[in-house]
Amino acid sequence: MEQHPNARLTPRGRETLVSRIESGIGVAEAARQMGVSRQTA
Repeated sequence: MEQHPNARLTPRGRETLVSRIESGIGVAEAARQMGVSRQTA
């Protein structure tokens, strides 16, 4: 799958985001750490 060169969340990035949320840090904080909006997270 081709990725946009400026894509914030690659498949690996999505895995990282989900694992951070599952670890209990919260959606808003995980989104901030990953550079995406809370709605995206």
